[in-house]
Amino acid sequence: MSKATNFVFKAILLILKIIIRVLLVILAITLFPLTLYFLPSIIAFIRNNNFSAILVLNLFLGWTLVFWVVSLAWALASKNG
Repeated sequence: MSKATNFVFKAILLILKIIIRVLLVILAITLFPLTLYFLPSIIAFIRNNNFSAILVLNLFLGWTLVFWVVSLAWALASKNG
């Protein structure tokens, strides 16, 4: 291979690495808030504790801090109490 071809391949690899890093950052920026928003639902699913009701509450009213905290407390509450 010539030096020019080698240079082009290195440039393409560098551009691909940058694109992959940017996409990973965008993915992280998108997934972290979604995971945080649906944390009560995730906890309820793992604990098998009124998952459907908590998901509906979290989905429709979780954008308010009050109902997000209520759904989190509900998800963390024990089934027996």
